Amino acid sequence: MIGKTVGITLFSWAGSKCGFPLPTGIGMKDLVITGMIAGLGLTVALFVSNQAFTDPAMQGAAKMGALLSVLAGVSAWGVSKLAGETEFGRWMESVMQQVVRGVVPDSVRIIASNRSR
Repeated sequence: MIGKTVGITLFSWAGSKCGFPLPTGIGMKDLVITGMIAGLGLTVALFVSNQAFTDPAMQGAAKMGALLSVLAGVSAWGVSKLAGETEFGRWMESVMQQVVRGVVPDSVRIIASNRSR
């Protein structure tokens, strides 16, 4: 969890200093929280644990470690609450509220259509 947080934050910051600006509304707080969320490695870790270990005890321990990575999400939520609101956080909250209501927000639709080109 610490490695991904530091790596994503550090290299994003370094990229911004090298002339690759961060997206509009993204600040250092957002980078740290994003790095923490990247610590959630459930899907791949669960798959790899089945492939890498033949001993059921080792598979169980590896799966438990993957499931405990949920703490990364809880930690990111806590840090985001302590860090205060950001423009990106407000946008993400509005998007999530619309998704919960079953509406695909225009901003997400625009991002998706730009990536499909």
